[in-house]
Amino acid sequence: MKLFIEEVLGSYEKAVLEDFSETMGFAAGVKRIWLNVFRYCKNNRPAFALMQYGKSSPLLNCAFQAKNIKEGHYFAPVHQFLRLHVAEDLIKDFPVEVHRALLFSPLPDLINEYFEHLDRPVQIVT
Repeated sequence: MKLFIEEVLGSYEKAVLEDFSETMGFAAGVKRIWLNVFRYCKNNRPAFALMQYGKSSPLLNCAFQAKNIKEGHYFAPVHQFLRLHVAEDLIKDFPVEVHRALLFSPLPDLINEYFEHLDRPVQIVT
């Protein structure tokens, strides 16, 4: 968890937010986030593995607490993007955890599919 927080989290956040603005239209913003996440994970497979491990570990919250990392400390522009679109009544008003799950949860499966099938004659995830 320490390795994830100290070596991955900052570079991951920077990659996710590349060419992203909290004022983007909803579809364009989601597409930018998804493409950025995919590109980062594709190019940083060990970091992706750490993220997968960390997501399922009860130690992650303890590590965040030890480093005094609070909800919204990272990815603040994404949180603001979601709040903006709630305020515009484009998306439902859910807790941030629900928005985060809806926004990010399909990505690990797509990325895993990409990695698991690199040797296929035709790659289905590009």
